[in-house]
Amino acid sequence: MMLDFYYLVNLITALAVSGLGYRTVGMEPTAITTSPVARLAGDFTSSLSIQVHMNYNAASGHPNSPYGSNTMVADALAYLNPGGIGTGIGTVRDTAFYSNAIPGLDYIAGLGYRLDLYMSYDAQHSDYSAQYAALSRFVSSGFVRVIEGGLEVDGFRLVRDDTYTGLNGTRYTGWQAAVAMQMDLWSRFHSTVPVALFSLATPSNGHANSPAVAAAKKLGTSLTEIANYGNVHFYQANGDAPASPSGGQLAGVIASETGYTPGLPFMITETGFNDIHAAGYAGTPLVDAKYTMNLLLSAFMAGCALTNYYELFDENQGYSGSEDFQDHWGLFNDNGTPKQSAVALHNFLSVISDRKAASFKPGSLKYQISGLSPLNGHSLLFQKSDGSFVLALWAEANIYSNAVPRTATTQTVTVALPGIYEIDVYDPMLNAAALAGRQSFLVDATDSGHLTTTQSNTVKVSVVDHPILIRITDKTAVTPTSPPGRDHLGLTDIQK
Repeated sequence: MMLDFYYLVNLITALAVSGLGYRTVGMEPTAITTSPVARLAGDFTSSLSIQVHMNYNAASGHPNSPYGSNTMVADALAYLNPGGIGTGIGTVRDTAFYSNAIPGLDYIAGLGYRLDLYMSYDAQHSDYSAQYAALSRFVSSGFVRVIEGGLEVDGFRLVRDDTYTGLNGTRYTGWQAAVAMQMDLWSRFHSTVPVALFSLATPSNGHANSPAVAAAKKLGTSLTEIANYGNVHFYQANGDAPASPSGGQLAGVIASETGYTPGLPFMITETGFNDIHAAGYAGTPLVDAKYTMNLLLSAFMAGCALTNYYELFDENQGYSGSEDFQDHWGLFNDNGTPKQSAVALHNFLSVISDRKAASFKPGSLKYQISGLSPLNGHSLLFQKSDGSFVLALWAEANIYSNAVPRTATTQTVTVALPGIYEIDVYDPMLNAAALAGRQSFLVDATDSGHLTTTQSNTVKVSVVDHPILIRITDKTAVTPTSPPGRDHLGLTDIQK
């Protein structure tokens, strides 16, 4: 990661949403009646991924890193798949660059997880032959979901001062090096697996007139001809909310980093929250737990095909001083126990988790929402393959701006339905603090934050700064529709 660039960009865009989550004149809640076709719950869970660093192990001089224990990795991944592999976060991201990481990646893939593999900077071999060989082996084994171009090519020396030797034997420098590598990845792999574009460290380098566009043109191609997906890295600065997909910081960074891939769907291949205050980032375990769920919902609503959360564990790499924050991006502590973010996400996924069912067609549900602010309130209707609906209600509120705790406005929201339904209400944060840090979390942390069950045509909930989930069960209320078209990843058109 090259995080200082994100701090500068997000600090500027933060000004536009600095009041997010607080009452504004002229933006009072109104009642909204809607009858949407639900999004498949399985499509949402399929859009989630998690970052690992399997090269952080004893062979690389880091015997205390949690990534050195396959058991700890497997337990943590299982916790994020409450109903079994594929019902939660079933995709794992890493690089195949490091030879000492290959056994760990083989282990993860052997469990049934799919891999998102990106190209790492290689200062020793300008032809990147070892990485291509490793990628080819993983692809031929059927383990790979998607391949990405070079990692933050404008930050890790490739564009700045290094060379790339292409399959044609030509040595390239600058932006042509990044584009030539992308061309070679495309020619090798796109007929077998999807290929995402290289990622950026500086979001503004993704604009329509980027030097990358000129480099591609000089090489006789365009960026949209050598990628299935655009690629976004998004890190929220200053302890602010990730914001909504309409006008907030998330939308702004997406627009910046996909300006040179018009018409392509996109992935967010790195995003996450740090739970200390350093390098322009600010968070706490509690704040990050709330922001994490909001971010994953907002990214999905924005059309993101795959959102990769950075990362599974705190790294325990021994960073110090100004770099100490690099050790604190994990959902789990470096001893393998869950932070509040992991517990809340587990609870959240326990309610919404579902396996993709090719034959299931999502239906519609008519309902009215009142009391949810149009300024920062959001709702999204999902349907599970058992026919039940899950309505997610959440508010994007800045609750830790500049590392200063703030209390968001409580919104009393009423959902009215056209008939009597069985209604279950869940707050994923309910047990997050109590269960965080427990060694026995895989056995004990089974409560999904269930609050109430009732049979009624209305339900009233309090929405503050994180999602509330309402499960609505009545199979006779389903109105089948034709299934959306699907892309290389099995994701629907409505996610693009």
